[in-house]
Amino acid sequence: MKNIRIKHIILYLIGGFFVTAIISGISENLGAILLLIYLISIPILIFIYIKNKLPENTKNNLKNLLNNLSNNQKMNKNINQPTFQSDYNYFELVGTYYYTENLEDFLKDHENPYWKKLDKSNLSRVYKYHRLKDQLIKIEREPTNKYDKNAVRAAIQGKTIGYIAHVDKERFLRQARLPYFVRADISGGPCKDLDPFTNKYGPTENYGYHIRFYI
Repeated sequence: MKNIRIKHIILYLIGGFFVTAIISGISENLGAILLLIYLISIPILIFIYIKNKLPENTKNNLKNLLNNLSNNQKMNKNINQPTFQSDYNYFELVGTYYYTENLEDFLKDHENPYWKKLDKSNLSRVYKYHRLKDQLIKIEREPTNKYDKNAVRAAIQGKTIGYIAHVDKERFLRQARLPYFVRADISGGPCKDLDPFTNKYGPTENYGYHIRFYI
């Protein structure tokens, strides 16, 4: 195969064509099979001929190019696949709705001044309380919980404000030893939206608090 020359290819093309034509006259099915093989073999033969004619340095360059493309594809594949490193350390408390009173008792000192001066706010939505960042909260077990003896609660100033979700509990406990203090982001709460038709603010009844943190 290494000594293939152009005359060999020409002879193969001519001879193969006539052989296929003769066999097709005898048997159409066998002729069809031979024709398919003949057509497939032509580009293979040409490829081998070109490969053997390339200088050794060109072959090495092509080989290196293919290797680089392969490596780039692997790198891109790894880049496109999420590592989940940040998401893995991200948590959001659940059950905050049931501890609204505790949250608002803590947030009363962080009320938004625009809440009572809506005509000067120039905002489409106004929250009663400021969004708090890096607020220190305590994560600890709650063995007295009547619904889940393995519950892990979050508290501010000793008052419960939410829980680590059941589906996140195992993941959290693998990374933290309780009790554990984290810096959380607290947002949401009571808000009023501007009605574009009346140009007045109206309260939003279905509001909630969002408490998120990374560890």
